[in-house]
Amino acid sequence: MIAMGTLVLLHLTSGSSYLRPAPQWWLFPLVAAGAAVATLATSTLPAPGRVRTRPGGSQGGVSPHVQ
Repeated sequence: MIAMGTLVLLHLTSGSSYLRPAPQWWLFPLVAAGAAVATLATSTLPAPGRVRTRPGGSQGGVSPHVQ
């Protein structure tokens, strides 16, 4: 019943139907922009299980070899 109501609402607001889609002009740019934001946001995350260390294996601070 909810699906039928959604289809009726879609048809009343945009003139679209299941068999004859007529998306609004802003729909495709909105989907493309959302995909770009999601891609950029997830590409900046570190890989799971990796710990970034400084060259030489130190985590920063005082080196264990210096007294």
